[in-house]
Amino acid sequence: MKTFLVTLTLFLGEYEKTAKHLVEAKNTKSAGRKALTGECHNKPKASDWVGDTQVDDMEFTYRVKSILELTPEQAHFLSRYF
Repeated sequence: MKTFLVTLTLFLGEYEKTAKHLVEAKNTKSAGRKALTGECHNKPKASDWVGDTQVDDMEFTYRVKSILELTPEQAHFLSRYF
């Protein structure tokens, strides 16, 4: 498993929030999906997914902004803060 730093953007009308997640996954696609699922209040239904990088549950919209693969040293250091 690799470690990724995933940056998400959450939208609620005019409100916008950025969230960062430290995720262990096989690849960037699964890292993004794991981070989105972790940020959503409830597990997203299949119909809430818009591609692989966005969840729209009619109240909030969650979008992957970036995914960065970390070295083991970076992951160890950041795991202290996440």
